[in-house]
Amino acid sequence: MAVFWQNQMQEMEQGNMDFKYHQLPLARIKKIMKSDEDVKNMMISGEVPILFSKACEIFILELTLRSWIQTEENKRRTLQKMDVSSAVSKSDMYDCRKFDDSFD
Repeated sequence: MAVFWQNQMQEMEQGNMDFKYHQLPLARIKKIMKSDEDVKNMMISGEVPILFSKACEIFILELTLRSWIQTEENKRRTLQKMDVSSAVSKSDMYDCRKFDDSFD
């Protein structure tokens, strides 16, 4: 995981990113952002969906890597739903319950 984050930081610091190409569709991201009642009637700056897109991309990459580690620990070559679930449960970062007491 340390190598993953070092690579992400290095990529950001180099600034070689092409902001015209996005892994995730910006219109969809903007639609998701507008689904929040607090944001619905507000204008969204053009940079915000781009930054949100990059954040989502990194989140997906990290979760996939953590899930793949679980797959390899179980000596398999096929990523399964239980690998994703296990990766989430083993990481404090993805434990939403500690931020929201309504689950208790």
